Amino acid sequence: MNTSAADCSAFDHDPRVERTCAAIIEAAGALLRADGPDAVTHANVAGSANVSRTTAYKHYPTRAALLRAAIESIDKHDFDDLEFSDDLATDVRNIFSGFVADLGDTEQSKLMATMMSRALHDPALAQVRDEFMAELRPVISEAFRRAIARGELRADLDLELAWRTISGSLVFTRFLTSDPVDDEFLERVIDYFIEANAP
Repeated sequence: MNTSAADCSAFDHDPRVERTCAAIIEAAGALLRADGPDAVTHANVAGSANVSRTTAYKHYPTRAALLRAAIESIDKHDFDDLEFSDDLATDVRNIFSGFVADLGDTEQSKLMATMMSRALHDPALAQVRDEFMAELRPVISEAFRRAIARGELRADLDLELAWRTISGSLVFTRFLTSDPVDDEFLERVIDYFIEANAP
């Protein structure tokens, strides 16, 4: 079970609770943007949202739940409505376009770098990272499986290594070079990947 903002769903249609949850999420997102993930604690969020710490814990029982709500409030990439096409390049573009936009945004990419680094030492942030990856993995893997079935990719493709290759190319280029990560670069990565892994 993930730690998303669904913790407030049990109180749907209660305007007071909806306002409280909105205040908590807004405060958590503001703290994350201003001071990074270390600032997203129940005490800090409760103070900023003008609610009790007990209330913050009631709706977001763990720091991971609070962090996830904060991250989703400023950067929501939802794959639930993704419709696969009959073209791998289109599917990969649709899956990674939001990620590329974040990498191209100075503030978002700075926050991403901080969170990736902190996740190595912060168990709550590592949990949220792992949950996001667990949601992305089956989506991109399904796009690859469909491409294999259509004959676009070789049948022995390592699905895990494949999506790491694409995402790794984007992260490496953004944080370890001065080259831009934009839609044009994503297209180059996709084209190279498909050509290198064709049957």
